[in-house]
Amino acid sequence: VVISSSELAKQVLKENDQQLSNRRRSRAALKFSRNGKDLIWADYGPNYVKVRKVSTLELLSSKKLKALRPIREDEVTAMVESIFRDCTNPDQLINQMLTNTYDLKKKGQNMKLKDYLSTVSFNNITRLVLGTRLMSPEGVLNEQGLEFKDILGNGVKLWALVTLAEYIPWLRWMFPLEEEKYVKHNERRDKLTKTIMAEHTLARQKAGGAAKPHFVDVLLSLQEEYDLNDDTIIGLLWVGHCDVSLIYLCMLFT
Repeated sequence: VVISSSELAKQVLKENDQQLSNRRRSRAALKFSRNGKDLIWADYGPNYVKVRKVSTLELLSSKKLKALRPIREDEVTAMVESIFRDCTNPDQLINQMLTNTYDLKKKGQNMKLKDYLSTVSFNNITRLVLGTRLMSPEGVLNEQGLEFKDILGNGVKLWALVTLAEYIPWLRWMFPLEEEKYVKHNERRDKLTKTIMAEHTLARQKAGGAAKPHFVDVLLSLQEEYDLNDDTIIGLLWVGHCDVSLIYLCMLFT
């Protein structure tokens, strides 16, 4: 929509704002968001109002973020301890001496902070959103962590498949969408997420129904109150929150 006068701006921004407020979804966005069942790609309407309320009041309020502060502090502490441990590792010092890379004049060592920052960022996101640590302080991924990282990387590749057909619809016959890749990606994402959701549901049942402040626990505890189905929860966890830091994480891992 091109606006060339103040009168048109008034019609667009005030009189017809609801009709023009929907965000255009590309074919990739349709697949990732399940036709707008998340927050970012949802059309303005009852579902959008509901998921926005859940995100604003139940997930990202100042009270909720304060409750998650111990997780952030724990990960930063683990990073500092890991850096200290590597700096004072005798085996590493001996290896530097044997390879003539140790300088007696230097009081410290050069450390590659990229690895430590990627670990703390990765664990922060997975613990805040999914409620589980997928990487050890040493930077070693567990089985779920390897799958999670692979899904993130594959998601970036699929998002990057932008063609002229997204901007010129009548060219879509020349650039068909590779449906199988998106179906396979969504199946892997759903399988991993539902496994984690099942683990949290079982843990909550054993704990007497008390929910922890992690996003996945909060959403599961509010599933009946807000009438949230599994697709909406998965959409909020991934497209609404994980994807915010997805590109940043992939840059750190490469």
